[in-house]
Amino acid sequence: MQKALSQVAVNVHIGKMQRRRRNRIRHWGPFALLLNLFVFVAVAFALGGDAVNGRRAGGVHYLSSGGVETEVAPAVWWYSQIHATVTFGSFALYLVYRLWRRSRR
Repeated sequence: MQKALSQVAVNVHIGKMQRRRRNRIRHWGPFALLLNLFVFVAVAFALGGDAVNGRRAGGVHYLSSGGVETEVAPAVWWYSQIHATVTFGSFALYLVYRLWRRSRR
């Protein structure tokens, strides 16, 4: 009997820990997404554009913003491309998560 009661207490404690972790993720997730978006926009502004609007032509890499192209090193172009993909992909995943959570209610 004593062992069964202690197991229940452990399960309740673990349930509270998991709930706290979920709530922390739920509260900090949108903040992290917005912070990442802010960093993406700031870096794109500092570099003179982003790779999503830019192009690669004949081994030369260009970032673009507002129709103005800036020639950059290939590593910078790839950084911008990957950061844009992660930023927009994470927003899409977050939207799917929120729609899934809403459908479960």
